[in-house]
Amino acid sequence: MSSTTTLTRCFFLVSRNQYQTCHVQLAGDDRPLGAIHLQGQNYGFLRKVDNATEALRLLLKLNAQSLETVLTQTAVGYMAWTLEPDVVTTSPLKQKDLATATTPFYLFEAVREDFSQIRVPDLDQDLVAIQVTGQFYSFFKLEEEPDKVLEVVGRLTQQGDEIAVAITRKGYAICVLEPDAIASPARPAAP
Repeated sequence: MSSTTTLTRCFFLVSRNQYQTCHVQLAGDDRPLGAIHLQGQNYGFLRKVDNATEALRLLLKLNAQSLETVLTQTAVGYMAWTLEPDVVTTSPLKQKDLATATTPFYLFEAVREDFSQIRVPDLDQDLVAIQVTGQFYSFFKLEEEPDKVLEVVGRLTQQGDEIAVAITRKGYAICVLEPDAIASPARPAAP
């Protein structure tokens, strides 16, 4: 990840009870736009994609444009929604008990040099990690298949874990936030 890599939060929602559907009115547009309401924010509908590969490509592209995005999984594919901060809903939102709030994740391209060693208080051994927005995320799992990546991200973010997904030559490195991690001291070179 270069120093110029843009990192924007993404949400991946697998259930309709994680958000509310609504319509919003964009400035200068007479027609309401389909939207979802999540954590006090409105996200307007952008596009439907058919599979996880297309969904991850789209998220990466939107990330490069600094667009905060929500991806929802449906029976017919994935729906991408982008943050619309200056809009209002066309009708009041109904009170709805939402499922446990999901946490966002980061998606970006990385190379081997982006990974380092960290230490966490509850382990005696070093862990492989990547630093994102000033925090360390330890390597959890490497996945090659985009469907599996989204499955794991969905499961972990629903549990409240903060995730970073680094796209590497070997696949998708799924990493989990280690809030108490510190960088491992440099090791002396082997004789």
